[in-house]
Amino acid sequence: MAEHLPEIWNDPAEALGELLLEKGLEKAAPALSQVPLLSIAIAAYRSKGAISDYLLAKKVQKFYTAWDHLSKKDREDVYKKFQKQSRPFLEKLLFILEQQEDLEKCRLLGLLTTMYMQGELKRPEYMDFIETVTHLSIGDVQRLTKLAKKSLILAEKVVGERYAVLFVTRGLMTTELPLPEEQRVEEARAFYRITPLGLKLVACMEQRA
Repeated sequence: MAEHLPEIWNDPAEALGELLLEKGLEKAAPALSQVPLLSIAIAAYRSKGAISDYLLAKKVQKFYTAWDHLSKKDREDVYKKFQKQSRPFLEKLLFILEQQEDLEKCRLLGLLTTMYMQGELKRPEYMDFIETVTHLSIGDVQRLTKLAKKSLILAEKVVGERYAVLFVTRGLMTTELPLPEEQRVEEARAFYRITPLGLKLVACMEQRA
C-alpha cells in the first residue's frame, strides 16, 4: 500500500476510502503514516486505542472532499502546505473533527482550511470561522446564506430573534441604525447588517454547494 502515498494528494478522500475504510486503520497505517491528520490519528490508535477508526476516518475523508473542486496542481500545493503545519495545529483540527456529529460540517471545515492554506483567509478569520462552525449547526450557517441572498441589511423579524443573537455574538452580523421613517417599508424594532466576516462565511458555503 505504500505505493499509494506519493499520489494521495491527488484525491485524498478516495484514497482514504480505499485504504482506510475498506482495509482498516491498522493495515493501512504504514501507507498513511505521513498524511496530515491521519498521522496523528494513527499515533493515537497505536498508543492508546483512543479513536474509532471507522468514524474518525469517515470524518477525515469528508474533510478532504473539500478538495474536489481544486485542480491537480492546487491539490498538490495545498497538500504540501498542509504537511508543513505544526503538530499542535493538526492536533487541534483533528480534535475538532472528532467532535463533529455532522459530516457536512467536516467538509465545511475542510473548505475553510483549504481557503486558509491558499491565502484566501487570514489566520484570525480562519480561527474565528473554525470556532464558529464548531458552535453552529449546518442549518444555522445555511440560514445565514439565505439571509445574505435577500439583503445585506435585514429587519429583526426577517432574521429572527434567535438568529440575530446567534449571528451578532459570532460577529457574523452587527446591529444597524434603523432607516429614516420615510424609507421604511414597515415598522421594525431593529435592523441587522451582515458583516464582511459573515459574507466570507457565506462565500465558503457557496463553494460547498
